[in-house]
Amino acid sequence: MKLELRDGNVVWVKADDSLSKKAVSTMAIVDFCGFPMPSGPGGGVCVSLKLLEGDPLKNNVILGQASGNSWWGNFLLSKTTQECVTIRKEDFDSAKELVKRAPQGLVSIEEIIEKERQRKRDAIDVKKLARKKGQRIWEARYFYGYWCREYGEFNDLPEDWDILPKGDAALTRRVREGPHWILMRKEHGHSVEVATLAPSENIEYAFKDLGGEEGAIRRQKGKRRGQQKREEHITEQLREAILREFPKIPRENLEEILARCRRPGAVGTAQWLYFETSAISKESFERAANLAVRAHVRHKYTEYDEILFKSRALEIFYDESPRKDARAAVANELDDILRKWK
Repeated sequence: MKLELRDGNVVWVKADDSLSKKAVSTMAIVDFCGFPMPSGPGGGVCVSLKLLEGDPLKNNVILGQASGNSWWGNFLLSKTTQECVTIRKEDFDSAKELVKRAPQGLVSIEEIIEKERQRKRDAIDVKKLARKKGQRIWEARYFYGYWCREYGEFNDLPEDWDILPKGDAALTRRVREGPHWILMRKEHGHSVEVATLAPSENIEYAFKDLGGEEGAIRRQKGKRRGQQKREEHITEQLREAILREFPKIPRENLEEILARCRRPGAVGTAQWLYFETSAISKESFERAANLAVRAHVRHKYTEYDEILFKSRALEIFYDESPRKDARAAVANELDDILRKWK
């Protein structure tokens, strides 16, 4: 069978020139009309296409939602320029308007969309925005500039503003008494605070008022002392929790567990130990103690590592089943040792 245009519709036509009752998919119609086909990251194949704006039989630009096995997105498709442009959420209304008014002699839809983005960025009154206190601003991911949820994208900081990096709490608090923005960054799907944006003269005045370079050095030394005391407190809390749960644990095992679990990335440095409320901190430390002791016994006194090595689990990081199987295999041996330490 082949596709043909009959009476203003795209239909399947059999070899004997009769019409088939088989429905024609949106993807097939779009392809038949000469539009490019969307693709995902790394050239992922499109398996589904839904029209959001426009008619492929009437418009030379259409807006559609395409998806593959592990991706999806909105795309502007042009049969005139053979472009397939990914459309972000903030560009969706502009894309719909472009479909309605796209000229026949269209040069580049990507260029038109970028000009519309630039027009919106230029329209933001940064001077007015500069009077805001505590406005959360993100680094833009698609151009050199910034964006915020309330106003969208804009090009640059207000005149005579500067960036105060995170790290000096006293200086940050003083600067935030006046107009300021809080600079955020997307990291691993989460928004984290990275700096304060404020008038340069406010930052300079606050810095001098807090003692200048000498004051900054004193605050840095105090911060290190505070951090050291906090780390010592965490370690002592873990020690007490381990001894509460396993009072007969050998001394050498206790010290080895504390040393290992307090390394960066280990359970003894988990954020929930540092920021839990006092009402539940005891429970949190006991949970961390149990995890640390069980991990120590599993690795040092059982064949857990050998089982993992034989199953080649270390080469398959995304598959948890070998680890689950290995843990099940040594569970009785592990529990026997822990009972002796209680």
